[in-house]
Amino acid sequence: MLDLVWKDIIQGRRALAFYLAVGAAIALGLTFAMSDVGAVVALQMTLSVYGFAVKSTYDDDKHGALLFLKGLPLSDAAIVVSKFVSTFVVAVGFAVFSWGLCVVAEGFLGPSLRLGAAAGAPQGLSGLAWQILLSVAAFFGALLVVMAVYLAMFFCLGYARAAAYNRVVMLGLFAVIMAASAVFQRARVQPPEWAQALGRSWAAPLLAVCAGLAVYAAGCAASLWWVRRRDWS
Repeated sequence: MLDLVWKDIIQGRRALAFYLAVGAAIALGLTFAMSDVGAVVALQMTLSVYGFAVKSTYDDDKHGALLFLKGLPLSDAAIVVSKFVSTFVVAVGFAVFSWGLCVVAEGFLGPSLRLGAAAGAPQGLSGLAWQILLSVAAFFGALLVVMAVYLAMFFCLGYARAAAYNRVVMLGLFAVIMAASAVFQRARVQPPEWAQALGRSWAAPLLAVCAGLAVYAAGCAASLWWVRRRDWS
């Protein structure tokens, strides 16, 4: 299985380098223009990880990789899990990169980044690094959910329909988030104190990561179930 993981990463090395460079340029530009670390992290990680997953699955579909791998003495679990593992490894790598990029950018911007202070977080650069880490962790959990949905659709429906449907899913999530934000802002509804305290602590990002991992594992299990019951003849 590790050979398949390595294959995905090696085959996608040019795409990874491209998304790394483009994502870094856009992230740095937004950091200076918007000073909003949440938007920077979200855009950079989404562009990079989603781009890698789409390119990897497109190549597999174009070259009939699944049919080829099914003809080899490989288990269905190795074929499916390797794709989820390679995407997860890339997601972790870009999460670390996004965190480091934002911390370095702070060296130029000083205290201008708009970040909510985490409860009990230290002040100064170390405190900022901790706050950025919380932002990265929270979005990492959400990104795992999106990737789980996309990869599950790829194994169940094929690349063409998975790519089309996942765009609708992502646009729908974006629309729901923007609509909910607008409603709360207009209604001026204040969340309960416990919710505000949770949002400022490390517990919320930790819960987001745990939830993302659970959904990611469920997506992998669903994909494996579908691959095993599918008629490949």
